[in-house]
Amino acid sequence: MRKLKRIYRDYLRKIGKLEGELSLGKRGDSCGVENEDVLIRECEFLRKRLESRFHFSNKILILAMVLLCILFALGVYLIFYFRDDPPIRGGIFAGTFISLLSIVKWLHVIWKEKIFIDISIAIFEELSPSEAAQKAAEFIPLLYKRFTSPPKTKVEVNVEVVEEKEKKMETVKEILILASNPKTTPKFRLDEEVREIQEGLQRSKHRSQFQIQSRWAIRLRDLRRALLDVEPQIVHFTGHGKEDGLLVEDELGMAVRISTKALKGLFELCASHVECVILSACYSAPQAAVISKHIHYVIGMKKEIKDKAAIEFAVGFYDAIGAGKPFEEAFEFGCNAIQLYNLPDHLVPVLKKKS
Repeated sequence: MRKLKRIYRDYLRKIGKLEGELSLGKRGDSCGVENEDVLIRECEFLRKRLESRFHFSNKILILAMVLLCILFALGVYLIFYFRDDPPIRGGIFAGTFISLLSIVKWLHVIWKEKIFIDISIAIFEELSPSEAAQKAAEFIPLLYKRFTSPPKTKVEVNVEVVEEKEKKMETVKEILILASNPKTTPKFRLDEEVREIQEGLQRSKHRSQFQIQSRWAIRLRDLRRALLDVEPQIVHFTGHGKEDGLLVEDELGMAVRISTKALKGLFELCASHVECVILSACYSAPQAAVISKHIHYVIGMKKEIKDKAAIEFAVGFYDAIGAGKPFEEAFEFGCNAIQLYNLPDHLVPVLKKKS
């Protein structure tokens, strides 16, 4: 194969196309005629070298096949001859097998070279010298590139697998924050909670895997539209709640309740993409329980939770998420964050998992 590669390389260098470029004048120009004459002359020389190599390859191919047959017959004879001596018989078997494998590999290389030569010589058949020269100038660079292209090794394949896994790990998860503080409810520091969540994720080592989108002063239709538009993996509701539902705003900014049944139906429709729901609202544990029938992880509050405790829980939870922790561990980090500030509400958050 090295000899054939050298033949192709010499030809391409002589016609000035080793780097993939060949400047030919238009037909009829004196420069074009000279270059065409060069192509025809070099093409004819190429043909003679290929034919010579073809005959040599045939002889080598026959010789390799004869050696293969002789070695196989000799191996069988020696194995049979030393059938009563297992160590010698085993050594002969191993040596014969390795030798046969080497000859088969050699045959493969010779056969591959023969195919390339057959393809090259086919260019010259039934074509005029001028047409053959043009075809060779177009086609031989492709064969030469086939030689010089490095084979894909097992190491490269493994690297591709690792890169593919890294791409999957780098899949961006959408976090949708829904904030609601109707006029008729106590004022919460929802903006501070959202800011702390954003800052925590921005400083995390996996920040590229998360993207936060927030919706403020949400109304009933805003909740549905946000879930449809963003298709989030994590939904974080922050605001007010009651035992029979969550509070959002109406068109006048007054409080209106979303029933537990309606929430269950809404998240059932979004179960294909939502992985976790956080209900950072008082008395939201009943809603978390019913939503968890369709969503894998849902966090609610068993009773009233102070504003500071809700903020610290959210910061601890998303710090852990940004560090690559699973939702269950992130929940524990959130509860611990409340404890670190000596707040009494660390037992208020509750995690519900899909059964």
